[in-house]
Amino acid sequence: MTDESDVFGLVLRKSREFFFRCLPIISWLPHYNRKWLFGDTVAGVTVGIMVVPQALAYAQVTGLPVQYGLYSATFCAMVYCLFGTSKDVNIGPITMLSMLTGQVCSQLNTQYGYNVTDVAVMLSFMTGLILLVLSILRLGIILDFISVPVIVGFTSGVGVAIIAIQIPNLVGLAGINTKESALNIVISIFKNISHVSWVDAVLGVSSILALVALEQTKKRFGHRHFAIRFLGIAKNAIIIIVFTLISFVIQTTSPSSNFRIIREVPRGIAPPRFPNIDLVMMGRIAPSALISCLLCLIEHTGELTGLGVCNVVSSIFSGFPVSGSFSRGAVNDQSGVKTPLAGILTGLIAVFALIFLPPLFYFIPNATLAGIIIFSMVSIVSPPGVFHRFWILDRMEFAVAVIGFVVTIFVAIQTGIELAVCCSVVVLLYRVARPRLKFPAILQECGSVKRDSMEVPAGIIVVRLQEALLFPNTEFVRRKVMKNAQRHTRPAIVVNDDIGWNEFKYKGRSDQSSDALERPRPVFLAVILDMSAVNQVDYSGIQGLFDLKFEIGKYAGYENKLQSDSLLHFAAMNPNVAKRMEKCGIFDSREEYQVAACKEEKDAAEIFNMEYKSSRLQVVHKSVFDAISCIIEQCDVHR
Repeated sequence: MTDESDVFGLVLRKSREFFFRCLPIISWLPHYNRKWLFGDTVAGVTVGIMVVPQALAYAQVTGLPVQYGLYSATFCAMVYCLFGTSKDVNIGPITMLSMLTGQVCSQLNTQYGYNVTDVAVMLSFMTGLILLVLSILRLGIILDFISVPVIVGFTSGVGVAIIAIQIPNLVGLAGINTKESALNIVISIFKNISHVSWVDAVLGVSSILALVALEQTKKRFGHRHFAIRFLGIAKNAIIIIVFTLISFVIQTTSPSSNFRIIREVPRGIAPPRFPNIDLVMMGRIAPSALISCLLCLIEHTGELTGLGVCNVVSSIFSGFPVSGSFSRGAVNDQSGVKTPLAGILTGLIAVFALIFLPPLFYFIPNATLAGIIIFSMVSIVSPPGVFHRFWILDRMEFAVAVIGFVVTIFVAIQTGIELAVCCSVVVLLYRVARPRLKFPAILQECGSVKRDSMEVPAGIIVVRLQEALLFPNTEFVRRKVMKNAQRHTRPAIVVNDDIGWNEFKYKGRSDQSSDALERPRPVFLAVILDMSAVNQVDYSGIQGLFDLKFEIGKYAGYENKLQSDSLLHFAAMNPNVAKRMEKCGIFDSREEYQVAACKEEKDAAEIFNMEYKSSRLQVVHKSVFDAISCIIEQCDVHR
């Protein structure tokens, strides 16, 4: 009975942990403080006023009817309250996902004739499913492979591309294919510049100027006056209201005025409908869904489960992919939000807008929506100073950022993020495979032990490893160490002539420069590996050290194995690294040392104590200074 009770208790505890992890609201709602209600109410209403015009504008980016933006903003914000853990996050449409959705819809509609709304809904559904799978498998770590330069270059490219896409709407240019690359769009704009609608242009540019004025007023006086700060936060809604009234006046007084407005918007919430499962369509959307997941994680690195559920819910209510927004999160925080409960009020405001406001949406100018989008995009385009900083710090990082920026503008958003991430991973692998090695001639300090500077004695090669010793870089490290030893030393024993044709390189290979040929090289004594920066060694790395030990002995010309084993020394080792290497016998003088043959488990502290007595040959040392002293003593004994 005791065992059964223990098992039942374990199952109950694990089930409870699972539900608390999947539904965080269970943990915080019972402890909700009524004092928090005011902050949540203010934040929910404020973000709701902000999200309605954003949803209308971002729907225009996708090329879908504007109501689909509101469909995407309604229930997602409410559902996140159940599954989310961040009080600041508001789930809804964002610029990058909107642009990706528009490109995918256009591409599949052109190539295969799919309905654009069906494609958008399926993209949201598949994005949610993939995020849920990643959550179950605990694979959120994939975001760690996306470097900051990738994100900076890509988001800046997206910002420039969206600005180019919205310029035709801003100035009333018809007939421009906004599904092309940003460069082609700009070229088309200049070719058709004579067809600009000046009414649209005035409305659009005036909207941008008004947004700039409100933003600057908030920055200057918002910290002193709540009303001014609120006007700055709700600037998008204010601009839409003002310019909708202007549009209404113009349309009623001068019906012949030629500028574009939204016109009819269906009233009501989209009826819940599970997406039609078309395996062929899903296969064609799958690559874009993976990119969509990546963009979700870039904007909001938090809960995979919450994002996955929100995207599935968005697809059920005819929405396109959604994620957290930096701007809405900042407004939430500034408004004094206390819990994720604020998202329910935000969603209710979007529902209210869908049910009661569509007749008022009729006169919203397209140019005003374009102005709102362009104004918001300026903030995500990184200034040249950021790219200049990449150039100064690391040319490879600069190249990755530029590739993401340029390809996103000149080709497509999907190609830009794919190529930028691939380049980033290649750079990462290159750095692992080609670690920096230092061969100091003068030692200033070693680890935490600081001493007077010391010149490395002639014949001793000190190698300071800068990275972990892993399978991609093992061979490179071995070659560099041997090359340096051959360049700066000579063997103590002349190798006889009975050697293989490909082994003559050990007979005195040196620099081909005249200085190197004139300078006599000292006799090779030993190699010291400074392992202070090495925190990991894998199987291939240890086998590579065995190979290096063998090649050093071969180069030195020693036939006595005990002498050969004493040529490779290790200094300032991490205890865990020393434990692994000791288990594999690399410090032993036995003939049968092989990586796979050592299975004995020992405690790291026992193997690698402060006196470093675990080595039979005394080849493990606390510092490089100690290693040099030991080598010199051994040489004196042999003499």
